[in-house]
Order: sequence, then C-alpha cells, then structure tokens
Amino acid sequence: LYEAWPQFVIDVPYEQALLGAHRSIVFQHPIHWYAAPALLKAWQEQVLTWGWAYGRGGEALAGKELLCGVTSGGPESAYRGEHP
Repeated sequence: LYEAWPQFVIDVPYEQALLGAHRSIVFQHPIHWYAAPALLKAWQEQVLTWGWAYGRGGEALAGKELLCGVTSGGPESAYRGEHP
C-alpha cells in the first residue's frame, strides 16, 4: 500500500474493484502498538465502507475468503518468558 498510495490518497473505487475481482483477500502486515500500520488502517476505513462491505446493502465481500498474516516486528527473544 505504501508503494501504491505513498501520500495516503487512496483511489477507493479502484481498490473496491480489485476486491470485487478476487476471491480471497489477504492482509499481511506487522502489528504496531496492537494495531495495523497507519496506511492499512486508513485503507480499511476508506475502502471497507458501510453499505458496501458491511451494514445494510453491504454485501460486496460476501463469500470471499479473508486471511490475516501478522508479524510482531520484533525478535523471537522479545517474546520469551525469561529475561536476558
């Protein structure tokens, strides 16, 4: 997303058309402060709108598969019980 929309100006109809053209949707990103990165959060808020992706009439994504692959962004040692 940062390559496609570096200024955070997202072409919502284009992105919605991409989602409509595919059977599966994959979000792959690191977790930053227990949330998605800023641009992905903005993308989700602008593209996955009420009435299109959810809510009354929001069935554009019905039947599609969603996969979320997230990473911690830290070394394995940061997630162990023992301290160095």
